[in-house]
Amino acid sequence: MSMLADRDWILVNDVCLHNSLICQPQQRNIHGHVFGGFLMRKALELAFSTAYAFAGQAPRLVEVDHVDFVKPVDVGNLLQFKSSVLHSTGLTNSAANPLIKVEVVAHVTRSEPIYTEALSCP
Repeated sequence: MSMLADRDWILVNDVCLHNSLICQPQQRNIHGHVFGGFLMRKALELAFSTAYAFAGQAPRLVEVDHVDFVKPVDVGNLLQFKSSVLHSTGLTNSAANPLIKVEVVAHVTRSEPIYTEALSCP
């Protein structure tokens, strides 16, 4: 922890979690792309884990603010999730229901075909 930070504060870098996976054929929808519900579930699982690690107890989901699907995710793509706590209230006192706001961002690395040329020896 930085020496400049208040000792009651937690730095954002200290409450980030990451998860990576390769998208598999069983996760695709009828259009051949990865099913959006699968992506949302993985993001929700990481958000849950982040809130759990931050608060030290199992969280209860209150709401999902919004989900943006910018481009389709294809089978074989590398999917990297990063979650971080944006804001929290009620953790320092004995509040019955502390609130923790967690953001999850996904980065997709598209697979590129790699071609090699075979050399023949005489």
